Amino acid sequence: MNQVWWRDVIYNYGRFLNAIFIGLINGFSFYQLSHTTAALQGRVFSVFNVLIMANSLITLAQPMFMKQRQYFRREYASKFYGWWQFAFSIILVELPYLIVTAGIFIGITFWTIGLDSTPIRGFYYFISFIAFLFFAVSFGQVIASFCQSLVQAAVLNPFFTPFLILFAG
Repeated sequence: MNQVWWRDVIYNYGRFLNAIFIGLINGFSFYQLSHTTAALQGRVFSVFNVLIMANSLITLAQPMFMKQRQYFRREYASKFYGWWQFAFSIILVELPYLIVTAGIFIGITFWTIGLDSTPIRGFYYFISFIAFLFFAVSFGQVIASFCQSLVQAAVLNPFFTPFLILFAG
């Protein structure tokens, strides 16, 4: 399944360009915040702005999941492999691309905002951001899993967006 992700250039470029674009906007909107209590509000708001990326990641992940689900249904009917292998592989194949996406985003944003550049805090931010990306993509796949078509998933996406924003902090 990794070959399918590697060969689908539009899906990966869309995700990478999304990270670059939002990273540049967020990084230079809050460029080099000082280490005062007044700048703390800007830091918190910059982290909250990063959460907006979840909407686009959900929308990007759904067409790929729908296409793979069609292949799975054909293979499942021929008893080639089961749903457990499909679920595990569709989750596992996302991880390397999410790590690269997180690296691109943090390489752009972390130092332009002026966050504390100690290695342990940078690593914690990196791991937290990977977990956030993984949550957003898997949440998009969950929404797509109970929808019959891409149009139905696109109609249901705005219903779940307030839950992402309400429980963001």
